[in-house]
Amino acid sequence: MNGFQITLAAARKNRSLSQKEVSNILKEKYGVKLSRQAIQRYEKDSSEISLALSEYLSEIYEIPKDYIFFGNESTLSYTNCQPA
Repeated sequence: MNGFQITLAAARKNRSLSQKEVSNILKEKYGVKLSRQAIQRYEKDSSEISLALSEYLSEIYEIPKDYIFFGNESTLSYTNCQPA
């Protein structure tokens, strides 16, 4: 891991996206149903985010995963992020 990391909220804002827009992109591009409220929860505590979802958000925000802060206790959960 590198020394510089950005939060999920900051990464989203840098792309000028709303939480609802991210929710829509996840559904349309990746087939993942995730509500605006779920996006908001992950922005507050992303320590239990799935590996797949972290990769999708990295692509959407155009920032490598290593540069996104997923929490001090993050293990990038290997649970499946089920498509809709």
